[in-house]
Amino acid sequence: MIHSVRFTCVLDTNVIYPIDIRDLLFWFASYDLFTPKWSKHIFCEWENVMKRKGIPDEEIKKRLSKAQLAFPDALVDNYEPLVKFVRIA
Repeated sequence: MIHSVRFTCVLDTNVIYPIDIRDLLFWFASYDLFTPKWSKHIFCEWENVMKRKGIPDEEIKKRLSKAQLAFPDALVDNYEPLVKFVRIA
């Protein structure tokens, strides 16, 4: 079997927001088929999308917390100097 150390995947908002895609990818990651990664910016974007879609704040907090608890090593820090962020209004 291929070990997940060889495969690292950044999960962006467009795959974290839809429940069916997120559940499938989290399931794959839980079986070590890949190592998930994300950033604070991705989580902020995910939170904003959920707010725009009318998801209650309590549910938003629950989803964010469960993802972080399930994959505590997924959060990437200190990447900001490597990425140039462009704000689109």
